[in-house]
Amino acid sequence: MSESAIPITTGTGAASVASDLVSNYNYQQIKVVDGTLGSTNAWQVNSDGSAQVSVVGTVIITGSVQGSFTPPANQSVSGTIAANIQGSVATVIIGGSISASFTPPANQSVSGTVGASIIGAVPVTLYTTPGSIVSGVTSVITGTTSVQVLAPASGGQRNYITQILVTNGAAVGTFVNLYDATNVIYSGYAAASGGGFALSFPSPLRQSSIAGNFSALTTTQASVVVSASGYTAP
Repeated sequence: MSESAIPITTGTGAASVASDLVSNYNYQQIKVVDGTLGSTNAWQVNSDGSAQVSVVGTVIITGSVQGSFTPPANQSVSGTIAANIQGSVATVIIGGSISASFTPPANQSVSGTVGASIIGAVPVTLYTTPGSIVSGVTSVITGTTSVQVLAPASGGQRNYITQILVTNGAAVGTFVNLYDATNVIYSGYAAASGGGFALSFPSPLRQSSIAGNFSALTTTQASVVVSASGYTAP
């Protein structure tokens, strides 16, 4: 490609442009200013080629992102993100892998491999997180005194029971009352010689008392074992 000089018509005065001489050719210098109306401030480009800019419109990122990245609302991010992602984002769908800390916004989907620490509430079981699951089983109940099945929850929480299994090994049947502290919240009949009942609550059975035991009591002397599982929550 051949190079040519910039023509200038001077009229009755004089005119000139700033230029740089490179290999015997003059190249015009062009100044790019920032977006402020009437500004004379030059747009800063760093020595490594990077520049601080604002992008108006839809942003779709593919490839690798290094550093700190706050995605704008309603954008799609695909590829490997080796960065800390944070902020309030209406919709973020990540396809690929994440190799850093990721704080998912509310009600968002994350697809792909997440090799990072996830900050926030992430449901991983049917009802709750694994750390809140509780379970208990009584010794063989042969009398008519209540026996603890689940201890009171700590830290101002209470028990939510999702499953109960009652088995009677005695030759006589008995009613089995389930107590929240001193109040009966469920009752069933355990027939003789291997009878009993199994309960699964689609809506968990909630203890109304925060500091109360979840216990079982038989109305007749028998040979009963009661098991229960659930989780703790406010």
